[in-house]
Amino acid sequence: MKLPSFTPPPPPSSAQTPFKIGITRSKRTVKVQPPVQHLNKLTNTPFPKKSLQERTIQKTGITNKVKVLKGAKGAIPEMTGKVLPAPRLGDVKIGEMLGQGAFGQVYLARVSSENQGFFPETPNKLQKQYVIKDQNFGHDYTSAQDRLNMATKEVNIQRRANGAVPVAAEVPYGNETTGFHHQVMMKHGGQELSKLIYGKNKDSSQPVNEGLCRALGKQILGQLSDLHKQGAIHRDLKPDNILIDHRGKAALADFGLAEQGRTGAPDNNNFYGVIGTPVYMAPEVFSQPSYSMKADSWSAGMVLAQMLTGQPPVMLYDGVSSGGQKTYTFNQNKYNEFISDISSDPKLSTDAKELILGMLQIDPVNRLSAEQAHNHRFFQTPKLSYSELQTMHQMKFRELALLETRLELAHTSNAIKTIEKYEKAVSIVGSEVKSLQQKMEIEDLKVSLQSMKKKLKKMKIKSFLTSKGKQDFNSLTKQYNLTSIELNQQELKAHTQDIITNTLKELDKEQQITGLEKNIKKLVNEINIINSKINYFKKNITALNPNQQKEFDDITKIKNQKKLTLNNLISQKSNIHLR
Repeated sequence: MKLPSFTPPPPPSSAQTPFKIGITRSKRTVKVQPPVQHLNKLTNTPFPKKSLQERTIQKTGITNKVKVLKGAKGAIPEMTGKVLPAPRLGDVKIGEMLGQGAFGQVYLARVSSENQGFFPETPNKLQKQYVIKDQNFGHDYTSAQDRLNMATKEVNIQRRANGAVPVAAEVPYGNETTGFHHQVMMKHGGQELSKLIYGKNKDSSQPVNEGLCRALGKQILGQLSDLHKQGAIHRDLKPDNILIDHRGKAALADFGLAEQGRTGAPDNNNFYGVIGTPVYMAPEVFSQPSYSMKADSWSAGMVLAQMLTGQPPVMLYDGVSSGGQKTYTFNQNKYNEFISDISSDPKLSTDAKELILGMLQIDPVNRLSAEQAHNHRFFQTPKLSYSELQTMHQMKFRELALLETRLELAHTSNAIKTIEKYEKAVSIVGSEVKSLQQKMEIEDLKVSLQSMKKKLKKMKIKSFLTSKGKQDFNSLTKQYNLTSIELNQQELKAHTQDIITNTLKELDKEQQITGLEKNIKKLVNEINIINSKINYFKKNITALNPNQQKEFDDITKIKNQKKLTLNNLISQKSNIHLR
């Protein structure tokens, strides 16, 4: 993407605030901590309850003799055309500034008075909110072009990152006279996680209960794991760069320091440069010439530790300024004290401690990857809070809708294996959705019973003073008994549904393991054949002609590639066993 020569209307005066320069990524320097952003406070109830009717989808079909919830995609506004498309970036204007960081400012997108970018909502059409990130690249064309290339790379990584804040549009503008800018319009992702941790008091944080931490942490680590599988690393994971919306959906944001490596090789990518926010950075980023994606795992571990303990982030490094640059040295004593405090914290469960300590191992080899952390038993706890049930239901419901869409596409192309794959996935996820719906209904029934029990207790004293009081008491008692029976029936249904779901998962797991074992065995045989050829060449290395030498080099490369594939398959098999 090249810088244009046209000049759009200037942004409002609030956009003319001095641009705060962070690090130069070509040098090994550390990004400065951005200033505190001024955003609206999160509500006290980030997961407002909705009636069961608003969450329920209907059972309308049978796939492979397994009852499956259908029609999920028909219940999501985005998939049914009930949400208006994003407006063109040129049709909106910059509104109030929501926050400012080292690389730019974020504004609320407003309707342009000259050209209505947003259409009015109707009962059947909803309009989402959007924000605009504006970056000022200065007046020098050459440096502006370099920074534009970085901004474009950031947008490309963010577009590919599953679950990240969606990008609606981007445009570079300006000239050497007015200065070069880059604007990105994104869906409004909600409030920062830091607002949930700190609340009103910016000087001290407060613990997030384990249920809410489990609901949010599973989403964060799932997105991070997907990002790593695509070969990218975030490198600036912290509460300010994680957004939570009104539904309890978490989304990674601010990919300004992200870097793209090789796709499909999360454990075999090396990254360079001391980049990030020091208090959340892994030790190897400072001490080693290169590091892996597990640097992100350390950052995520620090975020989870902050959420669960309610303590501000602990600075584990000693900073020394020299020659205008600051270097950081890992402080082992601070680390030991920090780990000891977590291990002895009586408020934390055993699973929570094990997860945090596993993610904060100094040696990256021993540290949990994002995928391993995502599959940790801390996130598999059977007893779930209402907020967890609601968040998981929303995630699974959307996953089911996407799977249904892919299954339809597979039927269109008549791809038999793909159809079988997605039919199986729809069965499993559909069963999970139904199970979560039943558990939410159980919680609703329990709340109703508690409410009726309180009323009956108050009515008991005065119930027989009047005939109407006696009638009301008997009526409520009858309703209480019927609700109790309904609760027992629903708990039995939920238990049965859990058995069905677990059976489907176990069958799928066995099939996956069988398929992987078959491929592993095949690869081992192929590697053994290649090894025999390599041994033959090695014995006659001095007598090889140029063609034989080339063949020797080629099969050595093939062997290394097959070994890499074999290691990935073994790792996949191990992860499936851990689920």
